[in-house]
Amino acid sequence: MPEISARLFRGLAWSVLLGVTACVLPSARWDVPDGAKESFAEARKACHQLTSPDAERFEDCMRRRGFEHESLWQRSWRGLTGR
Repeated sequence: MPEISARLFRGLAWSVLLGVTACVLPSARWDVPDGAKESFAEARKACHQLTSPDAERFEDCMRRRGFEHESLWQRSWRGLTGR
C-alpha cells in the first residue's frame, strides 16, 4: 500500500510541475526559417481562410505547409534568455 501511495504522489507531483511549467513558459511561436516570412504569411492567410474557426485544423494545415510551433526546448530557452 505505501508503494502505491508513493507512486501516486510522484505522478501527482509531475503533473503539477508540468502544469506550472506550461503556465510560466512564454506562449509558443511559429518556427519560421530565415527567408520564409513571405511564404509563412501566405500559408497563414490560406489556412485561416480554409479552416476558420477550427484551431486544430488550422494547426494541421500549417504543419502540412511546413510550419510548426517552437519546440518545448526553444520556448524554455527563450524564457530563460528573454529573446
